[in-house]
Amino acid sequence: MFDVIRAAGAVLLRPVPEPSSGADNVEVAVIHRPHRSDWTLPKGKVDAGELLPQTAVREVLEETGLRITLGVPLTAQHYTVDGTPKQVDYWCARNVDGQFIANDEVDELLWLTPDAARARLSYDHDIGLIDEALATPATVPLLLVRHAHAGDREAWLALGRDDTERPLSERGLRAVEPIAVLARVFGVTDVVTSPALRCTQTIAGVRDEVAWREERVLQDGADMATAEFAELIREIVTSPHGVALCAHGEQMDALILRLGLAPVKFTKGGVMVVHRRADALNEVVAQEWYPAPK
Repeated sequence: MFDVIRAAGAVLLRPVPEPSSGADNVEVAVIHRPHRSDWTLPKGKVDAGELLPQTAVREVLEETGLRITLGVPLTAQHYTVDGTPKQVDYWCARNVDGQFIANDEVDELLWLTPDAARARLSYDHDIGLIDEALATPATVPLLLVRHAHAGDREAWLALGRDDTERPLSERGLRAVEPIAVLARVFGVTDVVTSPALRCTQTIAGVRDEVAWREERVLQDGADMATAEFAELIREIVTSPHGVALCAHGEQMDALILRLGLAPVKFTKGGVMVVHRRADALNEVVAQEWYPAPK
């Protein structure tokens, strides 16, 4: 019984600045691999300890020199390589910056119209991914983050200390960097968090990279029936920016209901990535669940 080879990649789309009348308004990135003499989409194997979306972003950078942020997940592809099963997870992606430089793995990158890309690609599953990506609307991410594991509450309170100052445990601190990775790869630019130390520590990995805001209405035990809370949530779920919201368990459950998401057991340190339609921000296109590392 073979282990499954895990890999990840992306379908990179970019708008055509000034398409002529009736022309395609989007282009697709395809790469040529000289060692395989094929045309395909950028992808690569998972490194130890990596999250799959982290792999997709790293591999695109290594193969193409392009820095990307991810959008909606696409259908995972399954096939065999020399008799070993392989699964490749893909996301829609947009190019942030960077410039292609030929390398040992990839000697050519072309931005092609969808029809030209379909004709150029060597594999039918790549063509199917392009069709799926083209049918997927542009999205804006919302990351719902439940604070990671903190020290024992009762023991902390028995010392006469304020519960808002209860810090993350060693177990909780292990979740900080994976959460920061998810915020980066999905393009978060704004963080809204409960002021409780266990929340600010949980999302602290990106504090210097984003617009940071602490809201007392997100405090543990705060009344979620107030107009102030409702207004904050309305603002967050309709924000045109990539937002990460870090708060407590009851608030995560309320947000799942508010957004009409598929229910999940929102464990501490878990992240729900919600992909909202860019032209109708209340509409959820897809959701992904990333539990805290074990």
